[in-house]
Amino acid sequence: GYQLVSDIDKYYFIIPVAIISILFAQNLFRTRIGRAFLAIRDADISAEIIGVHLVKYKLYSFCISSAYAGLAGSLWAFHYLAILPTQFELHLSILFLAALVVGGSARVLGPFFGSIFVGFTCVLQTSESIGNFDCDDGTSGCDCAGTCNGSAVEDCAGDVSYTHLTLTTKRIVYKSVVAVSLKKKCGGGG
Repeated sequence: GYQLVSDIDKYYFIIPVAIISILFAQNLFRTRIGRAFLAIRDADISAEIIGVHLVKYKLYSFCISSAYAGLAGSLWAFHYLAILPTQFELHLSILFLAALVVGGSARVLGPFFGSIFVGFTCVLQTSESIGNFDCDDGTSGCDCAGTCNGSAVEDCAGDVSYTHLTLTTKRIVYKSVVAVSLKKKCGGGG
């Protein structure tokens, strides 16, 4: 079989999984279960009065969010090859919640766009804090403005920025899957 070893191969494997996950979540709310989730999110007592079985649909919500969390965890382990406690610090939880708040929890794509925003905000912070990259001539001086000792960006080492962008995109996809999972678990709505 085909082995997914390089970062590009992993990227092209993770992107379709994320897209399928998002499409499933969007289409879920067009079903009977999704409408029950919306009713429970808006007013659980009213939903119970009109005949929605709260325990049943809350268990469905828990099972679906657990499946999303399991999928995100398996993609994390697939990419990093190990799961360590040091990878899950407090700032990561804050970033997930920030993605949920920025994107909004009214729609399925809200956390996705929120995670893109938070991810690129982190990229901008990282590029400013990293400072200088090495130039092809061995000197350093690539700043955030995209110059390398006065020359254009093309003279800078492209592999560093490409690898950084690829890893950041993977983190954004992972955060999107987790944010959709948090949305399902916390709100259960669409």
